[in-house]
Amino acid sequence: MNRLPGYDSKTSNAERAVYLTSGLSAGVLRLMAAYNGMRFAGERERIIMCLENCPAELQNAGISNQHPVTNLTSVPPPPHIAKQPRS
Repeated sequence: MNRLPGYDSKTSNAERAVYLTSGLSAGVLRLMAAYNGMRFAGERERIIMCLENCPAELQNAGISNQHPVTNLTSVPPPPHIAKQPRS
């Protein structure tokens, strides 16, 4: 008669504890995300008002306009090196 392998009760309890812990932590993270989303949705008008009325220095703090546009298919020549008539 073929018998199925037995299992160790300590291993079974340890696996159950690990899976329950990971499941509970995932549930807590989902609840935290839902709470933050509801809080943001409730204060949306106040956030928009603060963003519209903030000083210009703070609005452009993270924006750097010193870099040229990328992903161009062709780069136009600079204006001072325009096509010159060939002799």
